[in-house]
Amino acid sequence: MVAKKKKQQGHYCRICSEYKANEQFSGKGHSRHICKECRSLPDDVKADMVRCNEVERAVFKCPMSRQDWELLEKYAKKYKDKESGQFAQDMLDMKRGNQTPDEDMEEDDVLIEGIYEEETIPFAELEDDIRYQLEELLADNINEFMIHKNYIPEARN
Repeated sequence: MVAKKKKQQGHYCRICSEYKANEQFSGKGHSRHICKECRSLPDDVKADMVRCNEVERAVFKCPMSRQDWELLEKYAKKYKDKESGQFAQDMLDMKRGNQTPDEDMEEDDVLIEGIYEEETIPFAELEDDIRYQLEELLADNINEFMIHKNYIPEARN
Protein backbone atom coordinates (compact mmCIF):
# COMPACT_ATOMS: atom_id res chain seq x y z
CA MET A 1 0.00 0.00 0.00
CA VAL A 2 1.33 3.43 -0.93
CA ALA A 3 1.60 6.03 1.81
CA LYS A 4 -0.48 9.14 1.32
CA LYS A 5 1.31 12.36 0.44
CA LYS A 6 1.23 14.78 3.35
CA LYS A 7 -0.99 17.72 2.55
CA GLN A 8 0.49 21.15 3.17
CA GLN A 9 -1.08 22.94 6.12
CA GLY A 10 -2.39 26.48 5.68
CA HIS A 11 -2.40 28.51 2.49
CA TYR A 12 0.18 29.54 -0.09
CA CYS A 13 0.97 33.24 -0.46
CA ARG A 14 1.78 34.02 -4.10
CA ILE A 15 3.68 37.19 -3.17
CA CYS A 16 6.20 35.85 -0.64
CA SER A 17 6.01 32.23 -1.89
CA GLU A 18 5.45 30.79 1.57
CA TYR A 19 2.90 28.50 3.11
CA LYS A 20 1.40 30.21 6.13
CA ALA A 21 -1.21 29.37 8.73
CA ASN A 22 -4.83 30.21 8.00
CA GLU A 23 -4.70 32.96 10.64
CA GLN A 24 -2.12 34.83 8.54
CA PHE A 25 -4.72 35.46 5.82
CA SER A 26 -7.64 37.87 5.96
CA GLY A 27 -11.10 37.00 4.62
CA LYS A 28 -10.37 37.84 0.97
CA GLY A 29 -6.71 36.92 1.33
CA HIS A 30 -7.54 33.20 1.25
CA SER A 31 -8.99 33.32 -2.25
CA ARG A 32 -6.45 35.85 -3.56
CA HIS A 33 -3.56 33.90 -2.04
CA ILE A 34 -2.08 36.98 -0.37
CA CYS A 35 -1.19 36.98 3.34
CA LYS A 36 -1.85 39.94 5.65
CA GLU A 37 1.82 40.87 5.74
CA CYS A 38 2.09 41.06 1.96
CA ARG A 39 -1.21 42.93 1.60
CA SER A 40 0.24 45.77 3.65
CA LEU A 41 3.19 46.21 1.26
CA PRO A 42 3.13 48.90 -1.45
CA ASP A 43 1.92 47.75 -4.87
CA ASP A 44 5.28 48.26 -6.59
CA VAL A 45 7.06 46.11 -3.97
CA LYS A 46 4.43 43.38 -4.34
CA ALA A 47 4.79 43.42 -8.13
CA ASP A 48 8.58 43.21 -7.83
CA MET A 49 8.32 40.23 -5.47
CA VAL A 50 5.97 38.45 -7.90
CA ARG A 51 8.43 39.09 -10.75
CA CYS A 52 11.26 37.64 -8.63
CA ASN A 53 9.14 34.52 -8.06
CA GLU A 54 8.48 34.22 -11.81
CA VAL A 55 12.20 34.55 -12.56
CA GLU A 56 13.05 31.89 -9.98
CA ARG A 57 10.39 29.55 -11.35
CA ALA A 58 11.64 30.04 -14.93
CA VAL A 59 15.31 29.56 -14.05
CA PHE A 60 14.86 26.27 -12.26
CA LYS A 61 12.83 24.64 -15.04
CA CYS A 62 14.79 21.99 -16.82
CA PRO A 63 15.06 22.50 -19.73
CA MET A 64 14.20 26.18 -20.03
CA SER A 65 11.90 27.08 -22.91
CA ARG A 66 12.41 30.02 -25.26
CA GLN A 67 9.62 31.87 -23.43
CA ASP A 68 11.53 31.49 -20.16
CA TRP A 69 14.67 32.98 -21.72
CA GLU A 70 12.62 35.82 -23.22
CA LEU A 71 11.00 36.50 -19.84
CA LEU A 72 14.41 36.75 -18.17
CA GLU A 73 15.72 39.08 -20.88
CA LYS A 74 12.60 41.23 -20.74
CA TYR A 75 12.74 41.61 -16.96
CA ALA A 76 16.51 42.27 -17.03
CA LYS A 77 16.01 45.16 -19.49
CA LYS A 78 12.70 46.60 -18.35
CA TYR A 79 13.27 46.46 -14.58
CA LYS A 80 17.05 46.85 -14.40
CA ASP A 81 16.81 49.41 -11.58
CA LYS A 82 14.61 47.13 -9.45
CA GLU A 83 15.49 43.98 -7.54
CA SER A 84 13.65 41.71 -9.98
CA GLY A 85 15.59 43.09 -12.95
CA GLN A 86 18.92 42.65 -11.22
CA PHE A 87 17.92 39.14 -10.16
CA ALA A 88 16.89 38.30 -13.74
CA GLN A 89 20.23 39.62 -15.05
CA ASP A 90 22.16 37.61 -12.47
CA MET A 91 20.26 34.46 -13.43
CA LEU A 92 20.89 35.12 -17.14
CA ASP A 93 24.60 35.53 -16.45
CA MET A 94 24.62 32.35 -14.37
CA LYS A 95 22.81 30.32 -17.05
CA ARG A 96 25.06 31.65 -19.82
CA GLY A 97 28.17 31.02 -17.76
CA ASN A 98 29.51 34.57 -17.88
CA GLN A 99 29.30 35.54 -14.25
CA THR A 100 31.58 38.29 -13.07
CA PRO A 101 33.78 37.05 -10.25
CA ASP A 102 33.26 38.66 -6.87
CA GLU A 103 36.08 40.66 -5.30
CA ASP A 104 36.21 38.14 -2.45
CA MET A 105 36.71 35.30 -4.92
CA GLU A 106 39.58 37.17 -6.60
CA GLU A 107 41.29 37.62 -3.22
CA ASP A 108 40.86 33.91 -2.52
CA ASP A 109 42.43 33.06 -5.88
CA VAL A 110 45.47 35.18 -5.05
CA LEU A 111 45.84 33.40 -1.70
CA ILE A 112 45.43 29.96 -3.25
CA GLU A 113 48.02 30.66 -5.96
CA GLY A 114 50.69 31.01 -3.30
CA ILE A 115 49.73 27.73 -1.61
CA TYR A 116 49.15 25.35 -4.52
CA GLU A 117 51.22 24.71 -7.60
CA GLU A 118 49.54 23.48 -10.75
CA GLU A 119 50.95 20.27 -12.18
CA THR A 120 50.22 18.63 -15.51
CA ILE A 121 50.23 14.82 -15.54
CA PRO A 122 49.40 12.70 -18.61
CA PHE A 123 46.19 10.68 -18.23
CA ALA A 124 48.03 7.35 -18.74
CA GLU A 125 50.32 8.08 -15.77
CA LEU A 126 47.48 8.70 -13.29
CA GLU A 127 46.72 6.17 -10.59
CA ASP A 128 44.07 3.62 -11.53
CA ASP A 129 41.43 4.86 -9.05
CA ILE A 130 41.82 8.51 -10.13
CA ARG A 131 41.68 7.53 -13.81
CA TYR A 132 38.51 5.50 -13.13
CA GLN A 133 36.90 8.45 -11.29
CA LEU A 134 37.72 10.80 -14.17
CA GLU A 135 36.25 8.36 -16.71
CA GLU A 136 33.06 8.09 -14.63
CA LEU A 137 32.80 11.89 -14.31
CA LEU A 138 33.29 12.33 -18.05
CA ALA A 139 30.69 9.66 -18.85
CA ASP A 140 28.18 11.30 -16.48
CA ASN A 141 28.75 14.73 -18.04
CA ILE A 142 28.31 13.35 -21.56
CA ASN A 143 25.08 11.57 -20.55
CA GLU A 144 23.68 14.71 -18.89
CA PHE A 145 24.52 16.74 -21.99
CA MET A 146 22.79 14.23 -24.29
CA ILE A 147 19.70 14.17 -22.07
CA HIS A 148 19.62 17.98 -21.83
CA LYS A 149 19.95 18.38 -25.64
CA ASN A 150 17.57 15.44 -26.24
CA TYR A 151 20.24 13.85 -28.45
CA ILE A 152 20.48 10.09 -28.84
CA PRO A 153 23.26 8.99 -31.22
CA GLU A 154 22.46 6.45 -33.90
CA ALA A 155 23.84 2.95 -33.44
CA ARG A 156 26.76 1.97 -35.66
CA ASN A 157 26.51 -1.26 -37.66
